[in-house]
Amino acid sequence: MFKRQNVKVMIVLVILAAMVWAISNGFQSTHETLQQEAQMVLAENQIPKAKNRSVKQPLAQPIIINQTTPTVAENISQESNEMTENIASVLSLRMERNQQHSQQQEMLENIIANDKISAEAKTEAERRLLTLAETSAMELQAETLLQTKGYQNIIVMIDFDNATVYTTDNLNDSDYAKIGDLVHKSTNFTLEQIVIIPK
Repeated sequence: MFKRQNVKVMIVLVILAAMVWAISNGFQSTHETLQQEAQMVLAENQIPKAKNRSVKQPLAQPIIINQTTPTVAENISQESNEMTENIASVLSLRMERNQQHSQQQEMLENIIANDKISAEAKTEAERRLLTLAETSAMELQAETLLQTKGYQNIIVMIDFDNATVYTTDNLNDSDYAKIGDLVHKSTNFTLEQIVIIPK
């Protein structure tokens, strides 16, 4: 009985030893296989990296724009805006002048048409209405003459004692003298009576 038990124990031990050996060898084989596969993967990944390092690719250069230096488009836009502002300023002054003339003309015509106004007052209103018409014609003549000489952004406003010239053009000393002479010829005002105001 004792011998049979010993034999059974021996068989179990042998089986256990065999299982341990099989498991050990299988794990080692599996471990070795994993190591080989990992080395192959690393080798495959390293080869193209080595090739990539050997070829120097040109680096893309960023486009740098100096913000303090205006571009051609910005210069054109700025000049266009200035030109538009200059034209608008001249047109605004001309409209204001024409509106004043229209109001004065309407007032004088109402005086002349009013039966309750004395004859002397009507006569004075007629004289002033004629002067207003002459003044408007003189302003238009002076502006037309100046425009033919290259001064486009300009307006002339004539009062009793002087002629005032508003302009948004860039003027130098010779321009002031030339404008004064042209206005003198078209209005008969002396140079002392001509005022040029650049805006």
